Amino acid sequence: MKKDILKLFYLPIVMWILFSVLYFSLIYVAIKEHVKQNSQIIKNLILTQEEQRIKNSVKFFKNTFLFFKNGIYSCIRSESEDFIDLIIKNHINKLYINDTFIFGLLPQNKKFKYEIEDNRYIILNYHNKKYIVSFKNKGKKIYIFGIRKSYIDNLILYYITQYLNKINKDTPSYIALGKILTFNPKKDGVFGYLYYMPPSLENLVGLKLSVNKPDFKGHLFRKKYLECLKKGKGCFVSYYWINPLTHKIEEKISYFDYFKDYKLSIVEGIYKSQILNRIHNKINRFHESAFEIFYGSVIVYFAILVFFIIIQMNMFGRVKDKLIKEYEDMNNELLHSLYYDSLTNLPNRNKLFKNIKKFESLIILDLENFSDINDVFGFDFGDDLLKNFAKYLKENYDFVYRIGNDEFAIATKEKINEDFIKKLIENKFEFYGIKVDFILGASNYKKRLYETAEMALKIALKNPNKRYILYDENIYQQQKNKIYNINLLKEALERENIIPYYQCIVNQKGEVTKYEALMRIKIDNEIKSPFYFMDLIKEARLYNDFSKIMIKKVFKDLEKLDKKVSINLSYDDLADEEMRNFIFNLINEKNAKRIVFEILESESLLNFDLVKSFIEKVSKKGVEIAIDDFGSGYSNFVRVLDLNPNIIKIDASLVKNINNDKYKKMIELIVNFAKNYDLKVVAEFVSDKEKFEILKQLSVDEYQGFYFCEPEPLENILKKDKISSKKGNNEN
Repeated sequence: MKKDILKLFYLPIVMWILFSVLYFSLIYVAIKEHVKQNSQIIKNLILTQEEQRIKNSVKFFKNTFLFFKNGIYSCIRSESEDFIDLIIKNHINKLYINDTFIFGLLPQNKKFKYEIEDNRYIILNYHNKKYIVSFKNKGKKIYIFGIRKSYIDNLILYYITQYLNKINKDTPSYIALGKILTFNPKKDGVFGYLYYMPPSLENLVGLKLSVNKPDFKGHLFRKKYLECLKKGKGCFVSYYWINPLTHKIEEKISYFDYFKDYKLSIVEGIYKSQILNRIHNKINRFHESAFEIFYGSVIVYFAILVFFIIIQMNMFGRVKDKLIKEYEDMNNELLHSLYYDSLTNLPNRNKLFKNIKKFESLIILDLENFSDINDVFGFDFGDDLLKNFAKYLKENYDFVYRIGNDEFAIATKEKINEDFIKKLIENKFEFYGIKVDFILGASNYKKRLYETAEMALKIALKNPNKRYILYDENIYQQQKNKIYNINLLKEALERENIIPYYQCIVNQKGEVTKYEALMRIKIDNEIKSPFYFMDLIKEARLYNDFSKIMIKKVFKDLEKLDKKVSINLSYDDLADEEMRNFIFNLINEKNAKRIVFEILESESLLNFDLVKSFIEKVSKKGVEIAIDDFGSGYSNFVRVLDLNPNIIKIDASLVKNINNDKYKKMIELIVNFAKNYDLKVVAEFVSDKEKFEILKQLSVDEYQGFYFCEPEPLENILKKDKISSKKGNNEN
């Protein structure tokens, strides 16, 4: 028991640990799946970021290039104005021109070609040489100062390449420049050359760019970005090239843009392996961070759990002894309530079952009329009687049990005989002047001691002439036969071996007017009347099933018969709502007027309102009602009339004794009663001509009995009708 208590305490701890392991295993799987899902998100995000980065880098460089160019041009324009002031101050009245500068006084008789760039800068074209110039008017004199544009552009490009050398030094990707010579290349496909590459790849500067030259996987990627630049747009282009770091052919993602001022293509690219390395590092950091949090939470959780277990074990040490004591007290109390009767303190049925193997014989007693004693004198009186009866049995017998409300058992370790039982019966018990008798069943059948003693008691209770039954071989055989017959009935039910037999009902001329349907059962290939099995059928609760099949088959036979058919309904049929609905559903316009329901007079009084309600419902559909066995007992004429029957069937006991004047007058009274209320009268069990003639004199309407025909199956009736039909035709 102490081990069980320990288990009781340890079990929640073990369950909690198992739950925790399962919980964190699920969390671990969930985190792993989360990391996996987020890894894809991180991968897509970094790819997008890298593409955006190189695009922004190219755009930024292009803007920087433009800003630098505009800054130089603006500076030159500003400085040019100062130089013009010096020219005027030093009275330089000639125009001086060389490969780098142009300055002095413009001749009045000479025309110069110029253009405006970016709406800000004047570009002078002199002898196919372009100068960035500034002018100043002094009356009729125009002074000029300018610097050769190619010199300035080369200077700008120099500083830009120096700038690119710095920014390309510390980045995994680099910016390169290409010189675009034409957007409509000739057959050789050459449209420019590499203008700038980072210092590590300077050997590639000057390399011709051709749309016909593919990458290492045969893709003409230059054609794609040339078309893009031609439209003045930037674009992404992927191609396969040798990565100088790994010396392997890898996919490279590049963004191309065009700087129109210098006819330069600007490109920055990055090898996909570099992006994947970054993705891998990012995912690893995310993975490590997620699982660091997970492992940390597991450690904290189990530290708290261990603390909780220590506290619980400490508490357990204090309450263990108290709990064990309470458990033992409760267990003893439960065991006593399980095995002993609280009123008489006798051992109960459970105790008997536990000890029964020790005994050779068993007697079960049932107090007669004990419920009546309770009703008259009250339950307190009944309880006192039971306690005193228990005391009486305990004083006379060693092993006494209370096994039911008013049932007791006496067990013995030796076999008993009828003398022992008779002595027990003869010892009368009396309580406050009330004599208490009992019925008992006894058994010496050790293998099934309780069952056989109880079986003997049941038989004794059903037999009014027996006060005790000692189980023997005959009872065993009777029960065996009973089970066998129930199985035969169930088998007949399963196979629907319920066969309607029909007995004719004739008028005064002997003509068949209708048939009464009588149940027969086919058992072991023999046709038997249910009379021999009816008690067993009802005891086995098979009656409704037999009745349903019988009624169903009779309704089916109506389709072949040309006469009315009477169907017997018992109170058991009418009391069952399912059966009533079953009958209602079988009745229709075609068959209603060919059906007669026969109801026993005695059974119609068991639940008058229910029977009346049923009769009213079927009568509305056209069904006729016959009161069967009328006159068999006390006939309440008013009650019968209240049912509104169509037919009264005189009980067989009256017809059998019709030669007795008393019975004859009874039949005459019934006939007169029926005629007064326009009811037909049918006499049953007409067995000979003499009875038939007397009944005719009494004006009975219809007759039934072996004198006219015996019950027979539908096939025989149909054959007779067929023969009769042929005979009639021959006579005609």
